[in-house]
Amino acid sequence: MTKTNQTLDQINIRKQQLAANDQRYFDDLQLYLSTAGLFYDEAKLNDQLLSMLLDLQDANADGQSAIEFFGHDPQTMGNEIIQEFPTPKLRDQLGLLGSIIGITWLFQLLYSRNNAAGMHLNIIAFIVVPLIETLAIMLILRVLHHSVYTVNAKNWLPYVQTAVIISVTIGLMLLFTTLAPLGWTILIPSPWNNLLLTVIAILATGYLVFVLSRHRHHKKL
Repeated sequence: MTKTNQTLDQINIRKQQLAANDQRYFDDLQLYLSTAGLFYDEAKLNDQLLSMLLDLQDANADGQSAIEFFGHDPQTMGNEIIQEFPTPKLRDQLGLLGSIIGITWLFQLLYSRNNAAGMHLNIIAFIVVPLIETLAIMLILRVLHHSVYTVNAKNWLPYVQTAVIISVTIGLMLLFTTLAPLGWTILIPSPWNNLLLTVIAILATGYLVFVLSRHRHHKKL
């Protein structure tokens, strides 16, 4: 278990010890901060939240509620905290984008059209689909972020907006992966296509075994 996961576990455990109103207050604040952006350092965010939660529990011991301790304007406080977040490093941004692109490319390879000639890779889909997915994730985070403290009778609106984003994203992905002209593809001839799929299967299996073994090891500790 990573330090980030350990911190998040502590946050979840300690939140359960709060009174219902304080838990709701902190849940909203946590969601507001967590959806501030795609590239913020999750570990530093969780450290900040845990520190605030520990301070709140100390305040509870002195008879103060979350509203009394943090104030009646959690959105302004949240914005001030977000402004203090360090600017995401280019390395971290590229790492996250690389993960999204890598996962997308993996599925593109697995579901590419195969026949006797080999594997047909859709070049346009390889370029455009990861960009569509990244944009969709950022838009959904933005919708969630703005919906936390929005006092509006239309509480259903964020759900509709999220559903529309997901539907449009799936539609665009299908458009570029299945309906794009075949002239925009390159061919990986047989048997190299089978060799590529075999290597991917071996790497994926090895990674899964590695993750499961680490999880079992940390559980024993």
